[in-house]
Amino acid sequence: MAKAPSVRGVFLSVHGKVAGWVKANRNLAASMLGVFDLLLVIAVIGITPYTEIDWSTYMEQIKIFLDGERDYHQIEGPTGPVVYPANFLYIFSALYKLTAGGTKIDRAQILFAIFHALNVSIVARTYLEDEKLDISVLLLILLSRRVISIYVLRMFNDGIEALLANLSVYLFCRKKYTLGCVFLSLAVGVKMNALLYVPAVGVLMVEELGWRKTAGNVLLCLIIQVGLGMPFVVHRWQSYVGRAFELGRVFLFKWSVNYAFLPEDVFKSSRLAAFLMVFHLSLLILFTHKHWAARFGGILRLLGLPIAERDNTIKPGEGMVAPSSAITALLTCNIIGLACARSIHYQFYAWYFHGLSYLLWKTALPVSARLLILLVVEVVYNVYPPHPIASAALHVCHFVIIYTLYLKENLFVVAAVSERGEKDN
Repeated sequence: MAKAPSVRGVFLSVHGKVAGWVKANRNLAASMLGVFDLLLVIAVIGITPYTEIDWSTYMEQIKIFLDGERDYHQIEGPTGPVVYPANFLYIFSALYKLTAGGTKIDRAQILFAIFHALNVSIVARTYLEDEKLDISVLLLILLSRRVISIYVLRMFNDGIEALLANLSVYLFCRKKYTLGCVFLSLAVGVKMNALLYVPAVGVLMVEELGWRKTAGNVLLCLIIQVGLGMPFVVHRWQSYVGRAFELGRVFLFKWSVNYAFLPEDVFKSSRLAAFLMVFHLSLLILFTHKHWAARFGGILRLLGLPIAERDNTIKPGEGMVAPSSAITALLTCNIIGLACARSIHYQFYAWYFHGLSYLLWKTALPVSARLLILLVVEVVYNVYPPHPIASAALHVCHFVIIYTLYLKENLFVVAAVSERGEKDN
């Protein structure tokens, strides 16, 4: 009598067949996941009450803008002034009109449910560019109570920024650099945290396009930002730049998820800000030198300094970065920025949640440790008010991910054009 297959054997067989189908039908699979997510989120809306935090403030700010005000210092709402670039006002003006001035909350929630589903589809489609992807990662990007809340129960602008930023990541991994820069710039126009991706974007463009084309794309991004802000710049540019791109803004201590274990005076100190900036730059330099620019002779040679060439060194503009490596570099750059932020609020979770499982599956950590980290991070963002132990746990999780990625060999795969044929321009 033939031995009955084990449960594990059946599971692996089914998993293999599903994985094969998903990877053979990437567009359809990503779309199906998005539809499933939409149904899931709509169910959440039906059973969970809406929580007012910033939506009414957004709508009041939009009303002032639509009434003709162009001085950023005069555009305010119940919880404060507008502190986001102009694309925030344009997108939320459309939402204002679609929701009867923000009064149709149920309609607004459905729109944000669609944004969430689109984001899930885009992220899934991006990860399916990785030929070695474990499809379990695709299911994990659905599993966040807090992120769903950020989108449809609070309707923060962070969800829209994340949608645009994740679309740019997809375009970058497909080597559509100019279009990727357009959408990244539009994301920055909603909330400037999308700038966290810029170091990795710059490295990828220099390696694949060379310095000249990279400079052209950077100029395009600047033109887009100037164009978006022009109605406010011509009125009073100091007001617009000071509010929309206030790099030195200190967030409220009571909402900071990541430093609840510090005294408030230390949290607000310029010394902490300076330390975190130096630490942030140091991590970026380490990753660039060890991983992102290794085939180019290291970071100094990539920058054009006359450093002796190593064997198989590639020149800027002559590289072909594997899609999985581009995704990993961009997501790593983003989480480094979050880990070094002076303040992380609850809604900032939307900036990087969808990338956590992908990055963890790039490490050498056992599956149990990966799942534990995901669980701990999710719990931290569901603890209110911020707690010192939860804050410390969040830092541990962030830096375990970053450290294990740094230690990973062959994390960033790039070949010369001569080794792989002509590039897709």
